[in-house]
Amino acid sequence: MDLCTGTGSVALVLADYVGTNGLVVGLDFSQGMLAKAQEKVRNRKLKNVNWVQAEASELPFKENSFAATTCSHAFYELKGSHREGVLGEIVRVTRPGGRFCMMEHEVPKNFIIRILFYIRMYAAGAKEVRSFLKEEIVLFKKFFKHVQKEIVSTGRSKVIYGEVAKEVITNA
Repeated sequence: MDLCTGTGSVALVLADYVGTNGLVVGLDFSQGMLAKAQEKVRNRKLKNVNWVQAEASELPFKENSFAATTCSHAFYELKGSHREGVLGEIVRVTRPGGRFCMMEHEVPKNFIIRILFYIRMYAAGAKEVRSFLKEEIVLFKKFFKHVQKEIVSTGRSKVIYGEVAKEVITNA
C-alpha cells in the first residue's frame, strides 16, 4: 500500500516492482489526486494497481492486509497526535515482518533554505514539525523494530524504514 499516494507516482514504481502477480493499493483522501493517478494507470494499461479514497487515520482494510506500506513526502503534514494514529493503522494493516518505508525532506543544511523549509511546514499545518524532527526516530521505534534512517545522496531527502512487529507498540 502506498499511503497518501497523491497522483500515484510511487505506487506506479511499486507496480513495476511487484509485477503482474502482485497488487499495489494507492490510498489518498483527495478524489482529484486519485483521478490523476487513475489516468496514469490507464495510460500505462496497468492491471495491478487499485486506488482507494480514504483517510490515513482510518484505513478501510482488514488487519495484516499488506506485505509493505510506503508513504512519500506526506507524513510531516499530518498533525501531531494524528501521526501516531496513522502509524498505528499502518501497523494494523501491515503483516508482521512487513515493512514500512517513509521518504521525507531532510532538514536543509543551508540556513536560508532551512528557514524556508520550516515556513513551508508551518504553512502546511505542521506547526510542531521542528520538535517532531528531533524525536522522529523515537516515535518510529514505538511502532516498528529495526528502524533505520538514511539520507539520500543529494542530502535533500531521507528514508526511514522499519519492520512491523505488533508487540513493539507502546502507548499507541
